[in-house]
Amino acid sequence: MTYPGIIHRLTSLRLLDYTITVNLDPLSVRKEINKEEKEHDRIAGDYASEKKLSLLTVMDKKQKKIAALMQGHTIPFKVLFAIRTWDKSKEGLIAKTTAIKNAINSMNSAQYAESTLPSTSKKLFFQTWPGWTWSRYNSRKLYGENRYIADMLPIASTFTGHLDSAEAIYEGPNQNLVGIKTFSGSAGNQSPQHAVLIGMSGTGKSVTICDLLSQTENYYAYTVIIEEGLSYGIYTQTVEPDAKPIVIQPDGDITINYLDTKGLPLTPDHLASATALVARMVGLSQSEDILLRRHDPVRQQPQAFLQPKRFLQAFVVVPPGFLEGVLHDLAPGDAALQLAVGDGQFLRALPQFFLQPDQVDIVPPRGAMGFLNRGVGLGKKNPGKLCEPVFNFR
Repeated sequence: MTYPGIIHRLTSLRLLDYTITVNLDPLSVRKEINKEEKEHDRIAGDYASEKKLSLLTVMDKKQKKIAALMQGHTIPFKVLFAIRTWDKSKEGLIAKTTAIKNAINSMNSAQYAESTLPSTSKKLFFQTWPGWTWSRYNSRKLYGENRYIADMLPIASTFTGHLDSAEAIYEGPNQNLVGIKTFSGSAGNQSPQHAVLIGMSGTGKSVTICDLLSQTENYYAYTVIIEEGLSYGIYTQTVEPDAKPIVIQPDGDITINYLDTKGLPLTPDHLASATALVARMVGLSQSEDILLRRHDPVRQQPQAFLQPKRFLQAFVVVPPGFLEGVLHDLAPGDAALQLAVGDGQFLRALPQFFLQPDQVDIVPPRGAMGFLNRGVGLGKKNPGKLCEPVFNFR
């Protein structure tokens, strides 16, 4: 009994000095049908005289085979399956032959016939020549059908990747080389190729990535590494002795404004994260209707919440003239912006979280201004009722 992939036990041997030759000679379907009908008639005669029930089973198999041949479901062949191996020494040849025999035995206990006569070996050797079609030696050919011959065809290949245009080269599992390149596509229309390296701690993930970066270093002007734990500190010091890591941590003085796309298109993932951030700032509620009402402005007008002026207009109560006159005159180090998060808590951030450096010109005078209506709730404007100041200038 064969199955798809059974031949891989033979083709995946860690040997390079052996070949597998399969010669297929199609047989006449009509002749096979006539042959099966004659055998069926003979068995039917035996059953009429002997009345053995086992003969009924044989007759049923013959009938099914004849039907399959008539309908084209079965195609008969004569098949020669030959394996040839070689080595420089007798000991090496014996070792390779033993490995091949063990592989054949592991294919559902398949059997093999080893040639011992020089004349037979010579004839079989000629049979393995490409294009050899004149031989009359048919003693080793067996009857076969397409339904299981397909499983025995040695169609296999060794993965090589992109050896012709490789940026990095690694050893494969079958004593082969695998070429890797980081961009794919034709010239002028290339796209970066993403990769994921998965493994347990201590299995060499960082070492592998460092090796890849080392091999592909000459193809790029600079390399940006985002990681946790400075695993690539030695690599960066080797490539550039003056390179220093940029450490981002909660209590550090470097922040990343996730709401700023820098002119890039807004992706659904970015929009979902921005909506969740604004919803967190507004405050959570157990009422699903209230949550949906707070999420709707972000979903309907996503670009508005990536601009400070429109952000404040949608979620806080702002006195007339404040946004046009004061907001763009703030100095980054002179004030702190406080937005209500809910339950009496506030989110504090420096103005440069929202403002660009070229927008800061004048230091405002000292004073205080309140523009948030905590009694009504965020997202609802009510300039007539203000609470105590929450936006302060020194």
